[in-house]
Amino acid sequence: ELALLGDFIIACERAVFADTHARVGITPSWGLTQVLPRLIGLNRARQMSLTGEFVEARRAYDWGLVNEIVPAGTAPERAMALAHQIAETDQTTMGRIRGLIRDGAGLPFEQAMALEAKVFRQHIAQVQGAALDANREKVTARGRAQSQTQEE
Repeated sequence: ELALLGDFIIACERAVFADTHARVGITPSWGLTQVLPRLIGLNRARQMSLTGEFVEARRAYDWGLVNEIVPAGTAPERAMALAHQIAETDQTTMGRIRGLIRDGAGLPFEQAMALEAKVFRQHIAQVQGAALDANREKVTARGRAQSQTQEE
């Protein structure tokens, strides 16, 4: 349940996941019954929650519960690398994007699109053109660097 409170999950290849609430005799209280089915589907969530079975990292990845699987012992390093990437972004923009994803997920598609358009109009009114141009150049350079690294 605790893992689902983050924005995404990085798991080592030996990780296992389970919902043991039914076996312990307590109902979830941090949103597991609502978040888990939205991530992996109703039937898979029922299977995990009602049986308490452990799910290996590969299956969790295939089900959409885990974003990435990394070699044993490297999950903290990968998580920190992602945290640094997030920290390098414009924090106001990042916060608004997180909010749109969170809030929009619970809305019908049309309402979620309207919310995104509303937040965009509010946000763009506060953004300076020169700052956008500078950020675009940084993103382009980063993309080129990643492409070169992948080609090597």
